[in-house]
Amino acid sequence: MSKFPNGFDEIDRQLLNLLQKNNRLSADVLAQEVATSRSSIQRRLQKIRASGLIEAEIAVISPNLIDQKILAIVEVKLLNVRSDLLDDFRKLVNSHDDVQQCYYINGDTDFFIIISANDLKSYEQFSRRIFADNPNVDRYESSIVAGRYKVGLQVPIV
Repeated sequence: MSKFPNGFDEIDRQLLNLLQKNNRLSADVLAQEVATSRSSIQRRLQKIRASGLIEAEIAVISPNLIDQKILAIVEVKLLNVRSDLLDDFRKLVNSHDDVQQCYYINGDTDFFIIISANDLKSYEQFSRRIFADNPNVDRYESSIVAGRYKVGLQVPIV
């Protein structure tokens, strides 16, 4: 069994797994799925939300239906990983909505960054501004995504 905050039980785990797949399920449907009452579900949802376990409840937009046509995965190696320079780089990438995800990692590369752009030209402009013109970026390598096969931020809760 995984580490889980005190005061949460198996029904709470089941609820979190269901909500990660569809957070618009009604309390009635959730109650049916986990075999408890609607009022119990409402109390549990209030407790879960108050605990901070749920970071955000968002709508996931299909990129096929809007102008965001290019998805790039970028590996970034910094020249210097001094704390203040790392913080500066994190703030820089966090300030751009084009950046979908950013991971600080161990190994030969310092960051994996996932970027969404309208087209190759807009991605090129973005990468020049953020990576090529950044004096602390040693190197970066971009891979353009050819197909999406699984996308998600679900955390398995057992």
